[in-house]
Amino acid sequence: ASEDAINHLHGSLVKEGRPGSVATETAIRQLLPDFVVDGAPSTDPEPDPEPELDPIDNNIAINDSIAEVTDCQFNSNSIANGVSTTAYQTATVPFGFTCTSQTRTCSNGTLSGSYSFSNCEQAEPLDCSFNGSNVEHGDFVTAYLSNSVAAGNSCSSQTRTCFNGVLSGSYTNSNCSVSSVEGNVEKDIASCVERNQSRKTTNEIIQISVGSSSSCVLFKDGLVKCWGEDYGIKPVKTFQSATCIGNRGGGRGCAIVDDGTVACWNASGQITPVPNINSVIDLDISNDTSCAVLESGITQCWGGNQHGQFGAGTFTDSNNPVSAEGVASAIQIEIGSDSAIALLKDGRTMYWGGNGKYLPAIIPNLINVIDISVSHSSNFLINLENGNILEANYWDLIHYDDTYSQFTQVQGLDHVVQVDSSHWLNCAVIEDGTIKCWDGNAGLRGYFNYDPYLGNGEPDGIDSYLPVDVSDISDAIEVRVGGYNNGTRAFAHGCALQSNDEVKCWGDNGFGQLGDGTILNRGIPVNVIDL
Repeated sequence: ASEDAINHLHGSLVKEGRPGSVATETAIRQLLPDFVVDGAPSTDPEPDPEPELDPIDNNIAINDSIAEVTDCQFNSNSIANGVSTTAYQTATVPFGFTCTSQTRTCSNGTLSGSYSFSNCEQAEPLDCSFNGSNVEHGDFVTAYLSNSVAAGNSCSSQTRTCFNGVLSGSYTNSNCSVSSVEGNVEKDIASCVERNQSRKTTNEIIQISVGSSSSCVLFKDGLVKCWGEDYGIKPVKTFQSATCIGNRGGGRGCAIVDDGTVACWNASGQITPVPNINSVIDLDISNDTSCAVLESGITQCWGGNQHGQFGAGTFTDSNNPVSAEGVASAIQIEIGSDSAIALLKDGRTMYWGGNGKYLPAIIPNLINVIDISVSHSSNFLINLENGNILEANYWDLIHYDDTYSQFTQVQGLDHVVQVDSSHWLNCAVIEDGTIKCWDGNAGLRGYFNYDPYLGNGEPDGIDSYLPVDVSDISDAIEVRVGGYNNGTRAFAHGCALQSNDEVKCWGDNGFGQLGDGTILNRGIPVNVIDL
């Protein structure tokens, strides 16, 4: 059969026009299985026939093997199965932020992930505004700490740069000018000695001084009379030959002697000259510290210095006067329990002591000052040339920064010519001779039980943070206030010197500090007797 098949295949090739040959036959034979040799028939069994497939089952198998997969849709775009695309969480992000992306892959009609935006852009940066002017992103503007400074000073400036709507820095003024004159030349800025000297032409009594629980007056002939704690309920002679006095209270005081030296006295009446000081024109005392201004304009302090109130950068007490560094043109000085302030001849001020400021420094933004006052508890009052009053209390001062922005204007006051401050009572003399007072307890309320006697006749202290008129005084030339606390309650009183040489006092009177011969508290000013 194999031989016949070979012959048949060979004959077919010849019939198709492909002539046979021995070579052709030989080639055909090479196609036969190895076991066909020399015409021997194959002994292999016939292969099993292929099984017949059911037509229906065969079609199902074919269809399953070629089933189509489904693409995905993303924002109207077709994503093929197995293909990935980048999606974004948002369409835009603020300037300076990065777009958040996500890879989403199509799997038979289902797209992985959840971000829904095809594109994302960074927003344009925002511009800034400064005093009504536009500052573009990346640009800068020069700003100033204040809009004016006194002559001889420089304007403090700051470069403020705009970055995406936020302007760096803190200075708020667009311009700053330097005054063409040195300070205040219009109104009377006088030392204690100079002021008292000018009053000698019109008054017998030329100065009053009020301490914590006592009061004193100075006559033009140099006589000093005091009353209150350690003096009695009526005025008594205390010192002679004074040109200016300072009263701490509790029987303690100091005076500038007519030769320019300083002498102090204690509760026992002992008078002691202060060593190594002369040519003094102004002084103040508080607690255990005293300070003075010399004719040369320097300031010197002695006594306690635990808070750096000498202004010398040290904390060492001294019985000899110590000069403050950098103060050269002072004309007045006021000292509190731990700090001091000096008024300069050009109407500026310098501050030192407490709050980490142990060396004197010019207070920025304060010019044209004509009077200053510091209470025992460091409540500051600043009398400006325009008659306005600026105030900052102790709790503000412990948070002082270099801008001294804690000073605020006292509302309801104008045309003020002189001020004084105590723990819990502030008063001001107005140009027309009236006096206005207000509660100085801001920041201390809650520490002591106190309702101040403001001198307006309200019973038992109706307090007011706004100035009220003091009753029965219309021609005052000076007002002084004092106060103290006993640990549970605060006390305060005030006295006014009038142009007719009368002295009137009001407030607490437990030590006879009102000088009316009683120890009765007074809500309305009463005359001091036996002057």
